Amino acid sequence: MSGRGGGWPEIAAACEQLLNHYSDSKGLIHSVSYSFAKYLERRLGSDRVLAPSAAERQRALVQFRESNRPLVLLSPALGSGIDLPFDLCRWVVIPKLPFPDKSDPLQALLQSTPTGKQVTYMEVMIGIEQMAGRAVRDVEDWGETVILDTNWGGWFRHAAKKYAEEW
Repeated sequence: MSGRGGGWPEIAAACEQLLNHYSDSKGLIHSVSYSFAKYLERRLGSDRVLAPSAAERQRALVQFRESNRPLVLLSPALGSGIDLPFDLCRWVVIPKLPFPDKSDPLQALLQSTPTGKQVTYMEVMIGIEQMAGRAVRDVEDWGETVILDTNWGGWFRHAAKKYAEEW
């Protein structure tokens, strides 16, 4: 994978493998944007994948929850505020770590200071925990989270370790 965590084609290929690996259970792929969600939807080409627009979000959630099929939700807008306990979601994919946009002048300034970097690390860890937590909603629940961004296994996991929950 190239760049910050891999390019779109590499991530799409990995998501396709995961879709096949988890063929008998429901899952959630947290895309980084609606344009990336549409790209992945086209690349995956599966009738299991629901990639709703912002306006279609609620309808897709109802369809996902009520279906007995092993559907997959694909969206940038499901990182928090939804409850998918037990068999409603057994796996989550985080293609890219949820770093703030450095093109925003305020974010660029914040990230240029040691304290700002630590705040960013903390916010990214909270985002990861929120995304992973969509599938695990109870002490007796379980789910698997796959992080595709190579920054996780490289530098970020170690740099932000103090902000991670013990689990």
